[in-house]
Amino acid sequence: MSKRKKKSQVILDQIQNYVELSSHTPDDATLVLEKGKTDFAAIGRAIVVDPHWVEKVEDNREETIRADIYTSNIFRSLFNE
Repeated sequence: MSKRKKKSQVILDQIQNYVELSSHTPDDATLVLEKGKTDFAAIGRAIVVDPHWVEKVEDNREETIRADIYTSNIFRSLFNE
């Protein structure tokens, strides 16, 4: 019986270089990709903070991207008494 790889490992096996961006800006992702520093730029946390990240980038509305979950009204409301 063969052991199956996790989906994430299959993807990583295909990508030679990848960078997990600590910044949430499209410019940062573009910069590392254009410089050839990576084949793939992960933006997972940015999507969690702002689920509309991709649509905002496509619509040229980068200035409306929420970069910090702590500034979210939803998150802030959890701690208001």
